[in-house]
Amino acid sequence: NHRVRFVTPPVPDVSGVPELAERWGVSRQMAARVVERQGFPAPRKLTMGRVWSDEDVTAWEAAEHEAGRAIPGESPRGYRAGDGPPRGGRRS
Repeated sequence: NHRVRFVTPPVPDVSGVPELAERWGVSRQMAARVVERQGFPAPRKLTMGRVWSDEDVTAWEAAEHEAGRAIPGESPRGYRAGDGPPRGGRRS
């Protein structure tokens, strides 16, 4: 009386365009444009669509910052979307 146990392999942390949009605080349209940029990590193609390794995306974000470029949802000054100084004024 032996039972066979099936062990599901661990699933790496991955994100699709909706999750990336939420991560960066941008629209899905903006996230869809970003993932098409040259230099963005290659996706894994599944039946449900494309997904990106969260580890690869984090490495890409770090490389963008290292190169002095803002990631989606940031202004060149490093503010997150909606976090910058008020329009027409400066932060106190």
